[in-house]
Amino acid sequence: MDRIARYLIPFGVFLATFALGMFLLSQHQALRVNKESQLVQQVLNTQESELTRRLSYSLSSTYLLAQEVARTKGRVENFDSYAASLLARMDGISNLQLAPDGVVSKIFPLKGNEAAIGHNIFRDDKRKDEAVEAVRRRVLTLAGPFELVQGGVAVIGRNPVFIPQEDGSDVFWGFTSALILLDDLIGGAGLHSLNSSAYVYELSRIIPDTELRSVFASNGDSEGVEMQSIEIAVPNGQWELRVGLPFEQQSLFFHRLAEILSFAVAVIFGVFTRRIAVEPEKLRKQVAQQTQVLKKLAFFDDLTGLPNRHNFNESLDRRINARSGDGKVTALLLLDLDNFKEVNDTLGHDMGDVLLIQAGQRLSSVIPEGAKLARLGGDEFVIIVSAEDVRTVTETISQDIIQTIGRPFDLQGNSAHVSASIGIAHVSETYNCSASELFKCADQAMYEVKRAGKGGYKYHSEDIKKKIAVRAGLTNDLRQAIEEGSLDLYYQPIICADSGRIEKAEALLRWNHPSQGAISPVTFIPLAEESGLIHELGEWVFKEALRQVSHWRNTFNPKFQISINVSPVQFQSEGNVANWVDAIRNSGQDADCILLEITEGLLLENNSRNAETLALFKSAGIPIALDDFGTGYSSLSYLKRLDIDIIKIDRSFVNNLAAGNEDLVLCQAIVSIADSLNFKVVAEGVETQEQVSLLSGIGCDYLQGFLYSKPIDRVAFERLILDSPGEDRVISSAA
Repeated sequence: MDRIARYLIPFGVFLATFALGMFLLSQHQALRVNKESQLVQQVLNTQESELTRRLSYSLSSTYLLAQEVARTKGRVENFDSYAASLLARMDGISNLQLAPDGVVSKIFPLKGNEAAIGHNIFRDDKRKDEAVEAVRRRVLTLAGPFELVQGGVAVIGRNPVFIPQEDGSDVFWGFTSALILLDDLIGGAGLHSLNSSAYVYELSRIIPDTELRSVFASNGDSEGVEMQSIEIAVPNGQWELRVGLPFEQQSLFFHRLAEILSFAVAVIFGVFTRRIAVEPEKLRKQVAQQTQVLKKLAFFDDLTGLPNRHNFNESLDRRINARSGDGKVTALLLLDLDNFKEVNDTLGHDMGDVLLIQAGQRLSSVIPEGAKLARLGGDEFVIIVSAEDVRTVTETISQDIIQTIGRPFDLQGNSAHVSASIGIAHVSETYNCSASELFKCADQAMYEVKRAGKGGYKYHSEDIKKKIAVRAGLTNDLRQAIEEGSLDLYYQPIICADSGRIEKAEALLRWNHPSQGAISPVTFIPLAEESGLIHELGEWVFKEALRQVSHWRNTFNPKFQISINVSPVQFQSEGNVANWVDAIRNSGQDADCILLEITEGLLLENNSRNAETLALFKSAGIPIALDDFGTGYSSLSYLKRLDIDIIKIDRSFVNNLAAGNEDLVLCQAIVSIADSLNFKVVAEGVETQEQVSLLSGIGCDYLQGFLYSKPIDRVAFERLILDSPGEDRVISSAA
């Protein structure tokens, strides 16, 4: 090698290494900025949802108070006790007010609020236009934020009340109002907690006339901070929440340090290259060393430092193939962290990584000497152990794992809880000694733990094989039943609370197995979802319900409606919208002949595909019902965003319904909120006349339950309609 090459090659290596270092640094900076942006967006979404939920829940008190005003024709002699009961049940409200003809006459609690008595809203230059508009549009308005005479900042929701007259008209009575302290609203929504996380936030009101922002709550100076924003819809207005993370000087220091290190590393590589060009033997040695480093990286998980899947596979093969008759049995423990997805969804993937690292450390501390722990990927770990009394050893390990993983994880101040589902398989319990068969058996045992409720361990056994075989056989029988059309639809009537007429029915799928008898939907619907048969099953239910509702509309009632339950898996199918719309159109019926019932869980996914599918069904005129309302986590923000038609109150609220109890208050609140959003309400699980009276009294639109009928077949349902008292129940009795 000539003299020039000895200098040019090292210089080229220096330039390439430095360029690579700067590129990696810029990529790291971009990833950091993107990660911070994602964190800020998660904070925005969470805080917007919580602010909207708490504000809407607090304002719902004005509807309940308005109902009491209307019921007593404006007298409300028991205002203090009624208001006290509302404040006891509904957090976040400072006081409740009555303002007949716009003049504040009653406040609870009165102490500290005496100055507001006699205040005429219509003579308040700052509030009268807003009050007049509320009366004109007959909607609740939100005034503020504004400073209180007694100190503090608050918003107040004013709900105009109209009292029905005997001639069918109604007369404006005045306002029911709820005052909400801004500190209580912000504190309850969790905005103050952002202070400890270094986030800067601003909460502002968008002034309608100027479209300018007026900041009324913040925790610091946002100048120089890249802020992200989200709009919050409030009655007769709009708020805006802006959140950002200040760029830390420490980050700038490390950025400069990384540049210096890149330069230093480039110099070192250049010098080494110069030496290698002169000494080829040293180059070969360094290549060999780097090869060993790369080989090590290929066999270990870069997050936890544990052996990875490739390492595990080789170790398991060696253990199985090296059995030497020493009496030891090889066992495999496959474990999965339950509810790990919720940690990622709520705290972010970076906190999920911290949890995985801590979980790996905890697992390493409880496995015995000679056992091998590996991370397969995601939240799956595996342990290989050999012992003479292998069942005792694996049982001890499993109990220790469940105990250590069950302890709370501290994720930078946030407490997270997960559990471990463990499947165990022994070499002697498999049909052969292959590693894949052993892993398959452990996997099957682990999923049996999850099906049984998670957080435990189970040994693979012949019983598990039989269960899997039974599920497989039942799935095949279900496929055959769909192909042969041997399934049945039963119908439960839905009664109009005002007229007592049977106006709707819920279609419920039934399967009478030829050898096993009646199979519960709780059993075969999950099988259909797991196997993909849910699409064919749902298509059959839709077509059968459409055929039946067409017959009943032509025979009994031209407005009759059948509701069908739609699985989340089925709801996301792109083909259902066009196919079902065309099928209804070809039947000659209006699109509202079929009502689709979805669950709250479907809304919680906040999936754009779900929202698009919902919008397409609605644009085609097919109504949507939210089933089992109140059992999940739906907030008012979801109800306002998604265009649904009916809320079905879950039977758990109806079972113990009694005058004055908490369930009645909750049902009354649901009906009031639904009425304000123009939703109809169906109460499920009605079994007594007392429940009928209470639900009718609070304005529930429809009733469904065993008091009227259990789910029955088509023939019995038609007989129920024909046998119902009153000629107004049917249009004709023609078959």
